[in-house]
Amino acid sequence: MNSIKYLFSLFSVDDYKLLQLYFTDHPEQQVLDSVLSSFVIDNEPLERIYLLTKIHTKHPELLFPAKINPRLEGLIKYFIVGNATLLQGFNCIADELEKNNIPIMLMKGIALKFYFPREPRYMWDVDILVHDRDYKKAIELAVKQGFEIEYIGVHASDLIKGRAKIDIHNLFAKGMLNNPKFTQRIFDDATLHDCFGTRAYVPAIEDLLLIIIANAYHNYFPYGFANEITHPYTTFIDLENIFEKFPDLNWQNLFRNADNIGMLYQFEFFLSAFNHLRPNCLPEDLLKHLNASEKKWDMEVKRDLLLKDIKRKRLESFNKKTVSGLLSYFQKYTQYFYLITLYVFRMKKLIEKHHDSKVY
Repeated sequence: MNSIKYLFSLFSVDDYKLLQLYFTDHPEQQVLDSVLSSFVIDNEPLERIYLLTKIHTKHPELLFPAKINPRLEGLIKYFIVGNATLLQGFNCIADELEKNNIPIMLMKGIALKFYFPREPRYMWDVDILVHDRDYKKAIELAVKQGFEIEYIGVHASDLIKGRAKIDIHNLFAKGMLNNPKFTQRIFDDATLHDCFGTRAYVPAIEDLLLIIIANAYHNYFPYGFANEITHPYTTFIDLENIFEKFPDLNWQNLFRNADNIGMLYQFEFFLSAFNHLRPNCLPEDLLKHLNASEKKWDMEVKRDLLLKDIKRKRLESFNKKTVSGLLSYFQKYTQYFYLITLYVFRMKKLIEKHHDSKVY
């Protein structure tokens, strides 16, 4: 199965219909009606209701049941209140870090909130980036401000204080090659602004695009499972907003930077997936490049998928300790080593071809 088809197979039928409805220029009322025919708003996950609010705003020509409209408007207010709580916690930490001469950069949702202030955001937490040299100190200062540590990781740590949740990152994105020079370059290209009541760096829009795609990829594949995807729509909606507001993106820099941090195939994969949902939005030359490199990024994504499946099978097999479970596990491992062998033999040739070709 093509890796893009696999991605969309993780969506429920109704979710995929709603996502297509959001992106189409000519929405059909019957599609919305078919989804809402069995829709009980009190039983629906917050993510699906969020998508409905986006459809409601983008396509005012569509008719929603009268009993749903007030709930959708109420949900937008809920997001606004929730964001205010998160930003209050962000201000608390940001001010303390500034006093201690620790520069911070907005990431992910809060950075998008800066670029699109009128866009209701569905945010679990606030993500900020600090230099690796400041990482430990930043966590210590947050704890002094009353935050509790929920998780400490290699690339980021999660902290919480009441309903305020802050993630302090020392790496640009999950899975990136640990390159302090690249983090410094991101800070150099960022601009310092008054952000939500405090001072912080805002990444260049090209760097923010990389952050969004890298985070989404690792949520969907290497570190996520199909039944744990909690925000499957946000990434694609954010991409469209960026492409519409910033039509003159520096694609050459984007591809070079993605390559420098070992995320070129994730970047190409997600752009191709976006084009599947929203055709003809990306530049024609970019689409030609994505099509030409499809075999490479598709193979590498499949490798990630298989490795994730092996990890899951290993846990299931050794927990159950059944003969069939162990056989399934070793079968997956055989498939993985076969694929990785092909990958190693083809990698040098593929990389040389990629660097010799024109990228945008």
